[in-house]
Amino acid sequence: MFCIDKDKLNTQEKILSITAFLLVVFAMLTMYFIVDVVDSSAYNKIRVLGLMGWILLFAFLSAYKFITNVCITPATILVLSMFAFSYGQILLFGLGVDYDYFFLNQYYASFYNNDMRVLLSGNLYAWICLCGFCLGILISVRYKNVKNNKNSASLNLSMKKMFLALFFISAIPYLAYNVYLAAYSLSHDYSQSLELTQPAIIRYVGVFFVPSAIGAVISCEDNRKMKAFIVFCTVINCICSFVIGGRSFAFGLIIGLIVILLMNKKVSWKVILPLCVGAFILATISVSVADYRSATDSSSFISIVIDNLLQKNVFIQFLGEAGFSGTSMVWTMRLVQSGYKTFDGLTYVGAIAGLVPSTLDIFGIGRFFERYTQLEGLLTGIFSFNFGVGFSLVAESYLNFKWFGFVIIFLEALLFGKMLNLEENAEPWRRYVAVVMMTVLLSIPRRDIVFLSNQFTLCVIFPYIFIILVRTFFYKDVHVNTCKVK
Repeated sequence: MFCIDKDKLNTQEKILSITAFLLVVFAMLTMYFIVDVVDSSAYNKIRVLGLMGWILLFAFLSAYKFITNVCITPATILVLSMFAFSYGQILLFGLGVDYDYFFLNQYYASFYNNDMRVLLSGNLYAWICLCGFCLGILISVRYKNVKNNKNSASLNLSMKKMFLALFFISAIPYLAYNVYLAAYSLSHDYSQSLELTQPAIIRYVGVFFVPSAIGAVISCEDNRKMKAFIVFCTVINCICSFVIGGRSFAFGLIIGLIVILLMNKKVSWKVILPLCVGAFILATISVSVADYRSATDSSSFISIVIDNLLQKNVFIQFLGEAGFSGTSMVWTMRLVQSGYKTFDGLTYVGAIAGLVPSTLDIFGIGRFFERYTQLEGLLTGIFSFNFGVGFSLVAESYLNFKWFGFVIIFLEALLFGKMLNLEENAEPWRRYVAVVMMTVLLSIPRRDIVFLSNQFTLCVIFPYIFIILVRTFFYKDVHVNTCKVK
């Protein structure tokens, strides 16, 4: 489960599936342009775009299943996140769901002057980008088996030792502080907890909690007690993160744990049923946290959870809330059409430059590109919002290349697919890279590409350097038969 069996991959089936997928895309585009000519109602066109989103998602999952013989992998989980954040409200509108859509809200619509052409063009561009993203993931499925490293025994042992040490170094102060912060938030007010100053040590060691937790759980397959302890600590930290507002962090980490724990399980109702229940619980908690943070009365968190369970469709609320990020594409298109200068690819150059840690950037290259890479606060500053509206990969691509930006989304999907398409019987390091990058990138559809370079440096480059150092100084001469560490 969650892994691709390369022995069942077939080049002809891959070509056939991708061709069928492209035919479906072409047919839907043709249908939309026909509707655009014969129907003058903008909202009917939005509804058609919503239905096209559902068809596109179904076509992608069908093609991916036909190619790989599995449906849910770290790569497809990221695709689902991309649809939710970039197109969630349009998907709901396509089904005629009653919801407080941003384009029906006069306040939010005023920021694109309630121009229906901008609304339609922005969402059509988002749909085209989703097509490119899906195509990139399909093409990225690999066929050549990765050769095992002759030094994999010492590498695996070094990986285990390093991640265990890093976990305890980061988890002890970070978990203790989050438990305190959660208790403070519940006993006082959420807004008051935001005013607390985070100690410097928590900032520095806390960034390694996610990679160390994922790496330690993967490395401790032979030590059940240690594995259970790490999972327990991680779940406690996720619960605290939900309470203090770190939903993206907690949501991604829990899904990462689920992927690791069920990676070697076969698909059955004994697995699917708990997954469905777990997804419902996660969606309920996520929606409840948002309601708790915005509550104007003194309602307790538990009462809000109960209210959501009894009176609301949490999946609709969850998809609608995630889909609010689609506003950034519409607002960005309006901004560019009003004369705002495009960045012409400098955002992506800056993201590559961002792979170099700031402490090693003696020439200040990263600072030069900050204007083009720090985009999460761009719309908030320009439109003077009193809350953070974030950004998105789709809006970022348009801000750099206008309508040609969908090519960038396609290339990003190729990169994501190479990282996240996970093969069966992969080496522990390969499993770690796929799961940890899926964990931290679940929210990247509503962020910018520099987030990828930052997380890749933090979760892949630094840990690999640490592992190589551990192996060099302690386990250089370790052989396979000495690698079973209890």
